[in-house]
Amino acid sequence: MGREEEGRGAAQRLIHGSCCAFLAALAAICVQFWTPGFHWWLVGVCAAFGFLLGWFVGGEAVDFFKSVFWWS
Repeated sequence: MGREEEGRGAAQRLIHGSCCAFLAALAAICVQFWTPGFHWWLVGVCAAFGFLLGWFVGGEAVDFFKSVFWWS
C-alpha cells in the first residue's frame, strides 16, 4: 500500500515536470521569435529549469508557466 502511493507521487511529479518543461521551452521559442538569432541552448536551459520547477513545486508551476507562455 505504501509503494503505490509513492509510485503515484513520482508519476504525478513526472507529469508536472514534463508539462512545465514543454511550456517553458515553448515560451523560450516564442520569445526568441522576435530576436535576430535563435539559440537552441537557451530553449534547453529553459526546459530543464521548467522540469525541475515542475518536479518540486507541482501544479502551481504549471499554472505559472501557462501564464508565462500567454505573455510571451
